[in-house]
Amino acid sequence: MGLPLGESIGSFAEDLGMRPIDLLQVYRVILVVEGSHDSAVLQSTFPDEWESNRIRIVHMRGASHVLDLASSELLRDFTDAHIVVLLDDVAGQITEGIAKAISLAMSGSSGEARKLLVDLESRSGHIEGKAVQLARNYLKRPQNIHIRGLERRDIIEYLDPSEFGLTSTWKALRKMHREERHALEFKEWLRAEHGATINENRIANAAARLSEHPPPELTSLLSFCVGLSRGDYERS
Repeated sequence: MGLPLGESIGSFAEDLGMRPIDLLQVYRVILVVEGSHDSAVLQSTFPDEWESNRIRIVHMRGASHVLDLASSELLRDFTDAHIVVLLDDVAGQITEGIAKAISLAMSGSSGEARKLLVDLESRSGHIEGKAVQLARNYLKRPQNIHIRGLERRDIIEYLDPSEFGLTSTWKALRKMHREERHALEFKEWLRAEHGATINENRIANAAARLSEHPPPELTSLLSFCVGLSRGDYERS
């Protein structure tokens, strides 16, 4: 089958007398991200890596929908692909706790894993709690679910703010937004108060310029997904 798979899979299915969903089995990793901005950054920073390694990026509208999709029966029960869930600004101790619980489940200690996840859920906020619930849904197939968090609050904060017409650093802008206690969400505030132009085209262009020296955290995510696709390791 030729690449890119995403553009060709419909015609391949028709030629073979199959449904497109049947050919989705060619993907070894499904990377579920929060929104189109996340997808634009990842696709433009590493334009040739995802499809060539049988990795499909699926974007949703917000972290809550990401977790709902990842826990759906369609992905959980009808594909052997690894499901990698990428969340912005999720506390490190939560992702570490989930990773420990899944490791316990894989070693046969499902009871201990379930107990740890229940404890984590009791100490989590809404999104973190849904991430824990997701891990609980996969305890029978723990090797298939991987939850990754980004250190920065939003993926565009790995890009140069000047690409969007901004003259301050992301750190300074976050501080101003926090101190103003503005009702607008951060990116909407940037547009309204600082004249920022933030759209998928700007993001894709900025990320393409980033591709020669990508941030280590994004490179690590790519390496992790490629390793899963190639079967180099089960978990990281």
